[in-house]
Amino acid sequence: MFSSEWQAARLVAEGQEWLLSADQAMACGLLPSEIADALRCGRVRSVYAGVYLLDPDLVRELSVRQWHRAALLAHGDAACLVGWSGARAAGAEGLPLADPTVDVAVIGAGARHRRSPTDEAPAGRQVDGPLIVVRQWPVLAGEVEVVDGLRVRAVGLSVIDAALLLDRPHALSLFDWALRSEVHTRDSLEQAVASIRRRPGVVHVREMAALADGRAASPLESRVRLACIDGDVAPDELQYPVTNSVGVVVGYGDLAWIRRRRPLIGEADGRDVHTNTQALFHDRRRANNFVLQACDIVRFTWADGLRPVYIQQIVRSALAA
Repeated sequence: MFSSEWQAARLVAEGQEWLLSADQAMACGLLPSEIADALRCGRVRSVYAGVYLLDPDLVRELSVRQWHRAALLAHGDAACLVGWSGARAAGAEGLPLADPTVDVAVIGAGARHRRSPTDEAPAGRQVDGPLIVVRQWPVLAGEVEVVDGLRVRAVGLSVIDAALLLDRPHALSLFDWALRSEVHTRDSLEQAVASIRRRPGVVHVREMAALADGRAASPLESRVRLACIDGDVAPDELQYPVTNSVGVVVGYGDLAWIRRRRPLIGEADGRDVHTNTQALFHDRRRANNFVLQACDIVRFTWADGLRPVYIQQIVRSALAA
């Protein structure tokens, strides 16, 4: 049977995905010794220093969102997610599959440091998870917004911050998403990039922002396009409308080279094509329609997107055929 203090604590934690900060525990009337006892017997787990998981059954399935919330609880009400963590929390596409750290910033503060899940943690079993990195970025109170219950630096700014931490393909994919989803306009993206001219990584961010195109419908399309640009075989069009003999659009090619007698269509087969039967059938029908309209096709998978030289060779050979 839980005491009234524990019941109050669990009620707070339930609204925070079963996470509770040390300050909140004390506000519920729990003593540090009671928390320490619960940690020792495994009824509570320590996530970060001063942040506890009150439902140990969730340990093996702690979500990215829970790690984000735990990082915010660890650094108080003035903390917000920034960089790739802020962009991911806002639903950005084009990011790596997983972030190596949870990036936060504290409004009006700044000393950068890393914090391990076990640093300064009380005795008891710990939950393994990503490090927290407190970024030394000047975040203003007016730049913080709440996204799905989490404090995040404004999405447009988080996209820029994230791009500074990423390589060229990920940065371009992220910027394409930002334009496609209208997080940024072309003008606002250029202004945001201009405002970070003194920050490390700005050179490749400026380059990728100049290449960004909201017509790119997926991160894979962005990767294929970048490989072609780097190989001096940049596509002429994106989302190219292929029409039949009476002018009806039978489909849109992801990328197109129309400098030749028969247009060359580049198709980026994302992960759904390999895991979703309906997507696979739709993709095949569309390819057949393209061929019937005197178009040639080259296709690229996600694995191909990681091999830019291969993409360049295929496109170059197809254009010369």
